[in-house]
Amino acid sequence: LELLQSIKDAVYILDRNGNVVQTNDTFCRMLGYSTIELLQLNARDYNASWDENKILSTIDKLSDEAETFELLHRRKDGTTFDAEVSAKGIRINGENYLLCISRDISERKKYQTLIRESEKKFRALFENAYDPILLLDIKSFRILDCNPAAEKLFGKTKTQLTHSLIEELSPELQQNNEKSEELINFYLNKALKGETTFFDWCFNTTEKKILTEANLYKIDINGNSLLQLIIRDITEKRKSEEQLKLLSLSINQSSSAIMITD
Repeated sequence: LELLQSIKDAVYILDRNGNVVQTNDTFCRMLGYSTIELLQLNARDYNASWDENKILSTIDKLSDEAETFELLHRRKDGTTFDAEVSAKGIRINGENYLLCISRDISERKKYQTLIRESEKKFRALFENAYDPILLLDIKSFRILDCNPAAEKLFGKTKTQLTHSLIEELSPELQQNNEKSEELINFYLNKALKGETTFFDWCFNTTEKKILTEANLYKIDINGNSLLQLIIRDITEKRKSEEQLKLLSLSINQSSSAIMITD
């Protein structure tokens, strides 16, 4: 149990039937339950996105795998919120369990919805958005504009970022060893065709190299077509996922670390 409490994110363990068998205080606070109450729940009680069959089939599928989902979580008071759930199958005392980490992403989802629904509010959202945003020319693919969050992330002013190419802000090679210039052009051309693309992307900032989640798509502002790139620093998220792997490995190697009781 101390292993779970040491993680800042909401962490919990499900048995093969979806019952919550262990949890940390963060998950309790997130859903509004006491520890005793939460340990009486099944995943179907708080998972507002999936039915029981989907939950059980996913637990079975992930018996030896890891995956990340976006789901609606239901609180004790009946309200719901968007959550990002990273899950990995583990074995304790010869039995299969699912180790999960949940993060509240309701603010991010709310922003993504607003920015698509209202062009009139675009500029205010753009300037005040938590996530860094770059607007690109559809012909040259050079940066035309950026918001303050992007300036902060890269450690550069808008003037310094404007007219830059994405590959000029990136290492020569991405994590998969593909050349940044070739890979970004692949995604840019997909976006030009009207496709919304999501991908991981490494950038160089003035301080360090960071890993981001990128969301690239075509938008129209006042009759002008642009490409919008929303990026989010997931360096710490990846560290959390690595922590999940290490935690699951630790549990698998020492079943006595966590007591599972009926």
